[in-house]
Amino acid sequence: MQMATTVEVTEVAQGPISRIVRAYGNITAQDNVRITPQVSERITAIYADLGDTVAQGQLLAKIRDVNFRDQVQRDEAQLEQARLALRRDSLEFNDRNLISDAEMENIRTSLQNSRAQYRAAIASLTSSRESLGFTEVRSPVRGVVTRRNISPGDVAGTGSVIFEIANLVGYEKRIYLPL
Repeated sequence: MQMATTVEVTEVAQGPISRIVRAYGNITAQDNVRITPQVSERITAIYADLGDTVAQGQLLAKIRDVNFRDQVQRDEAQLEQARLALRRDSLEFNDRNLISDAEMENIRTSLQNSRAQYRAAIASLTSSRESLGFTEVRSPVRGVVTRRNISPGDVAGTGSVIFEIANLVGYEKRIYLPL
């Protein structure tokens, strides 16, 4: 037995195809920023949680920094040693009282070596200070924390995402409309 189909007939007229479009979907942030630590060590404190609104530059987490502080102190001491060696060798080079060419060449070589060690000590100290700064994980953008993948005591790795932040520059909703 077939069921009857109801048909409605109207005259053809020009008009809008539809006055209302209903769409379903999720509103998402235009940008999601994934935050990975620059150094590997244990997490000692977390200052932001899921759903928190954070400012650009705000502290999100603290990484154990004892080894990094020690490295900065070692590099500062090496820089001071290199500075003293450079001063000593500069004084020797400038004090040329009747010395042989061979001795002069040794002094010149020693001075060049001291300069190189001094530059290397500066570079090493700059690097260790930068690593110490990376023990504070800060938000690069203003946004909302949408994911937190760490807890205090976890070891943060340099390749692992520990936070995701939805950047608050704009939102988008993707909808699919039939033709």
